[in-house]
Amino acid sequence: MADRYSGTIFACATVAEDTIYLKDEDKLQHFKSNIFAPVDVIHLFENPLPKDELYELVKINKSGSTTSLFGNHFINIKNAFAKRNTLPYFLKNAYLEENGFYNIDDCNWISVACSHKS
Repeated sequence: MADRYSGTIFACATVAEDTIYLKDEDKLQHFKSNIFAPVDVIHLFENPLPKDELYELVKINKSGSTTSLFGNHFINIKNAFAKRNTLPYFLKNAYLEENGFYNIDDCNWISVACSHKS
């Protein structure tokens, strides 16, 4: 199983509610971040995006547990999935602005997160 899924993107999900801060007093958490987002609808891709193709589409952050996706990186990954899978409804129409979540605040997050590209 590790050979098939290691380094791939094999699923996506919707965020169900506000993020949660979990203090790791026992040092048991796998990820270094203390901020987590509960997920709701989880979609497993029938054909995961192979790591070789993923690495061609975006530079992977090897020193952290997350890699930021901006503008074309997200579009290219989404298009690669669409070539080999049926996209879930929440991913099919999703897009990111070129600057991702940069400069989002309490006043503008809804208009940025809930807007759609025409």
